[in-house]
Amino acid sequence: MIVTGGAGFVGSHVAEALLGRDHEVHAIDDLSTGRRENVPQGAELHVADVREPLDRLCDQIAPEAVLHLAAQIDVRVSVSDPIADATANVIGTLRVLEAARSHGARVVLASTGGAIYGECDAPATEDAPRRPLAPYGTSKLAAEEYLATWNRLYDARHVALRLGNVFGPRQDPHGEAGVVAIFLSRLRDGEPATIFGDGSQTRDYVYAGDVARAFLAALDGPSGTFNVGTGAETSVLQLYDRCRAAAGSDAEPVFAAPRLGELQRSFLDTSAGRRRPRSTTGSTRPGNGFGRSERPAGEPVSALVDFPLTRPPGGEPFPWRTAALAASAIAAVELVLLVLVGGTLIAKPDAKAGRTKAAAAAAQPAPAQKPSAKPKPAATAAAAMLPRRKVSVMVLNGNGRTGAASAAAGRVKARGYRIGIVGNAPSQDYPRSLVMYRKGFAPEGARLARDLRVTVVGPLDGMRPRQLKGAHAVLILGG
Repeated sequence: MIVTGGAGFVGSHVAEALLGRDHEVHAIDDLSTGRRENVPQGAELHVADVREPLDRLCDQIAPEAVLHLAAQIDVRVSVSDPIADATANVIGTLRVLEAARSHGARVVLASTGGAIYGECDAPATEDAPRRPLAPYGTSKLAAEEYLATWNRLYDARHVALRLGNVFGPRQDPHGEAGVVAIFLSRLRDGEPATIFGDGSQTRDYVYAGDVARAFLAALDGPSGTFNVGTGAETSVLQLYDRCRAAAGSDAEPVFAAPRLGELQRSFLDTSAGRRRPRSTTGSTRPGNGFGRSERPAGEPVSALVDFPLTRPPGGEPFPWRTAALAASAIAAVELVLLVLVGGTLIAKPDAKAGRTKAAAAAAQPAPAQKPSAKPKPAATAAAAMLPRRKVSVMVLNGNGRTGAASAAAGRVKARGYRIGIVGNAPSQDYPRSLVMYRKGFAPEGARLARDLRVTVVGPLDGMRPRQLKGAHAVLILGG
């Protein structure tokens, strides 16, 4: 077996998993980002660049399969240098396909889940629209299309695995990708961790060991494209809180401007991989498909217990704990939030009309004052109102129409507001759109309602700012 990128973070985990199945493993890596020490004992390292012809090396090895993980993976690099990104991800894949073809070897490509689908209102299935927002996603999509073309043209059986955001041992904390390793490394060293944007952006974080098992399952399964993730979305703020708790730190993050080309919301539907048909090769190897790992309840990342993070010379190892990333548990926080918001609406149906009238009356401009009159308290309150650019709005879909929440978020953003969580309300049959506001932000809620021409329902009684993930108001879309 050949593992390209075998000295890298994910590739080394795949190489380990193959060795655990008694395969002969050859790691190909140019060591531009990979490390010799990452290559597991028992695998042979070949220092080579996948952008160059690989035919001679493949002739020496005669592989049964090529697991192709060598790639340019940084979204920002792809934006600043799309030619280098395409050369690594497209030309590199073509080199692998052609070298494998002469030996009838199956290629399993490490593709990307989040970057290909673009913004997600719901877990993205493999047939969801593909709308990459950065050249990285486009180059990976092109690589997938070449795989599919080779399957049709040469009757090959290649597989593309669209991975969520992978985390685990050997992840580099000193680069631009790998937010889990970056957060934990900063917390360990007492340095501030930077969150780009407001931290409400979500991803599907999947453990490296689970990804390695998906690659093994792909060796014996059908050809095609499959998602590999948890099916749960986790916001950057939630992730930071988990990392901070694991580190025993109370350090606050530093917020910076959002980065060009990065998604707000991304998570994967892995059901197709879990329904993986019986292997057409007749293999009886165990496996649970390409998708979500089959872990016992309450043990979502059981392998993540106290392993050392890469550290500077002389530094102490940092303990990663299971609590650092219980991604499936994090998703429950969002469910609780939606239930609480829905409960506020449902529990007080008789008060809606009264609150609506009161909010409408409060939104009316105050009568003109005579020059000699003293300013009224209402004027002082209006002056203290937050500007739109500092008001964060959570957008929830309550009408069941696909894409409605994203479209509404775009309209809210166009009015100058910040966008928080974009998701689904607990019910999909709201008769009209509503605005609710956090306690103490009635003027901002009334202004948002005026801007959007919807009804103000009232304050989010009992909701703490932390539960709202920093949002000052919630827009629920109705029919």
